[in-house]
Amino acid sequence: MHSLSIGMAAQMVLARVAVNVGEAFGAMLDAVAAELARSIPVYGLEGRTGVHRVIDEQEIHSASFKYGAVLLKTKDGGVFTQMTVRHADFTAYLAGLRRMDAGDWDAGRR
Repeated sequence: MHSLSIGMAAQMVLARVAVNVGEAFGAMLDAVAAELARSIPVYGLEGRTGVHRVIDEQEIHSASFKYGAVLLKTKDGGVFTQMTVRHADFTAYLAGLRRMDAGDWDAGRR
């Protein structure tokens, strides 16, 4: 597998810290997906053009995830769906989290 959905990646990160999130599950996935998007490249299907592409940093910073990281809506009204992250990028992100868990607080900056 070369990529996985941003929602699945967010679920995997969330499972590291929370087990019983109840009704807040979707909102928590949105928050975790936003953190992932600030840390690793996210690819998505742009609604306006129908092109699946990397979502650039400027778009990410002016956007919000919705519906459990199923949709990304930008400040200017753009919409992305079918969002994915590369498996290698996500694996590296998780490795950084593990290093931070072990006390290497600078791991998130590498």
